Amino acid sequence: MTGREEAKDLIERMVAAYNQKDQQGVSSLYADDIRLWSAIGPDVVGKQAAVAHLAELFAALPDEQMTLDTIVSDGETVVIEVTSRGTDSGGARYEIAFTEVFRVGDGRVREIRTYIDPDDVDHVGD
Repeated sequence: MTGREEAKDLIERMVAAYNQKDQQGVSSLYADDIRLWSAIGPDVVGKQAAVAHLAELFAALPDEQMTLDTIVSDGETVVIEVTSRGTDSGGARYEIAFTEVFRVGDGRVREIRTYIDPDDVDHVGD
């Protein structure tokens, strides 16, 4: 069982590493069998596939910065509300709000479910 503060700290460290574009730092927090689900893309299963997906995000959104607007935890489940800002690979500025739900355990992120309106991201990268 993961404590609330420990779980929140794990996600805060992951977001900080993401904002630094530290692929190794983010992936070190992933469980080997991590599962990613998003309203805007296919499921990603396994650490190797998740790291490849992370590299794609860094390439598509090179200066993206995520701001944690809200973070709550019951221990093994952490929910964050995020505002993402940056410039896409085409040079267009964007700002998008979304929610992510994490399942954590044994000091690692085991699952990430991203709830984002496809209409909000449809123009990013055009």
